[in-house]
Amino acid sequence: MIGEIAAEMQRDHGVDLRCGVGVSSLEGDARGHVRRARLSDGAIVEAEVVLAALGSIRNVEWLEGSGLAAASGVSAATPVVAPSTSTAW
Repeated sequence: MIGEIAAEMQRDHGVDLRCGVGVSSLEGDARGHVRRARLSDGAIVEAEVVLAALGSIRNVEWLEGSGLAAASGVSAATPVVAPSTSTAW
């Protein structure tokens, strides 16, 4: 019930929510920037940014010293900008 409500809220805000589908591979351009995600169902999703999130228990210890306010998890209400790198993960 709660999951259905959360999914509906996300979709109402334009999120392409796909449950039960994994990412098989990420594809990039010649500069190493991610451009597409190939999904386990064969679909290809165009992407500029990829966020990997696993689990439901907060694990923020690795962010210590990063400058992000992460005591209660990283806030999605504040824009987070990652520095450009030559490799996309």
